[in-house]
Amino acid sequence: MIDDAARQADGIAPATLWPWGRSVLAVAVAVLLWVLVTFLPADRLPGLAPGAVIASSAAVVDQVEIVVTPPPYTRRAAETVRNPERISVLVGSRARVQITSGAAAVTIESSAGSQRVNRGDSAVFVGDVMVESDGYLAITPLDATGTAGPRRLIGVTAVVDRAPEVRVTEPAKDLYLTDGNTRITVRLQAGDDLALQSLRLAYTKVAGAGESFTFTEGEVPVTVTRASDREWTAVGVLPLDTMALDIGDMVVYRGVATDGRPGAPPWNPMPSSSKSFRRATPWRKGSRSTIARTNTR
Repeated sequence: MIDDAARQADGIAPATLWPWGRSVLAVAVAVLLWVLVTFLPADRLPGLAPGAVIASSAAVVDQVEIVVTPPPYTRRAAETVRNPERISVLVGSRARVQITSGAAAVTIESSAGSQRVNRGDSAVFVGDVMVESDGYLAITPLDATGTAGPRRLIGVTAVVDRAPEVRVTEPAKDLYLTDGNTRITVRLQAGDDLALQSLRLAYTKVAGAGESFTFTEGEVPVTVTRASDREWTAVGVLPLDTMALDIGDMVVYRGVATDGRPGAPPWNPMPSSSKSFRRATPWRKGSRSTIARTNTR
């Protein structure tokens, strides 16, 4: 009898005993989901389902295109970069930032300040930034309510236009002369990171003794040879015989170059790298002694 009861029980389906079981399960799942959505913060939902994708209506930046225009004096063409993480530009360059986004507006923040660009007829927002120092570009999209979307950061490196470099290649040492009635050929070599604009041969005559000195400034004509915009050479003749040099007088000569930077001085008669003055000693009574000193800047 017991075996017959067991066989009869095995043939009974649970669903026929509790037909409302599936409905109760569905209701329980629905209640659980409602509780999660209502009371659990939205930022914790992705943690419950790592593979889930949460839809968002926040404004986003789709593409950033930057047109960099160097300063006019460089005579360099504009360059365009897309979606950069960092840009390196010459100081004084203009960066035109073109942002593609479905946002209602965007803000462009830099070390120079912040600007808001409203949406026009297209999905491209345009703003100009002048680069004067190292910094950043922070681009933030805004929706119609002013809510900010994910911000995009771009580093900015401002490259300084270096000063030209000049060397005196001939003669490349101090000269002590027993007779000032002579002329000296001087050769110069100059270079710049962008382009040279001028190259000159300047001198300072120092005359006197003790605590009484006089300084006379002058320039000597030179013939310039341009191997390129960045590399020049020049040659000139220093006319010591026309300077009325006396015993112990000194002449300091130097090459002076300039580039095209606005406001750069045409030449500096006494640059910081010039050597200290000193009289030519010793000298014998009845003889004439002069010194012509070189300077490489």
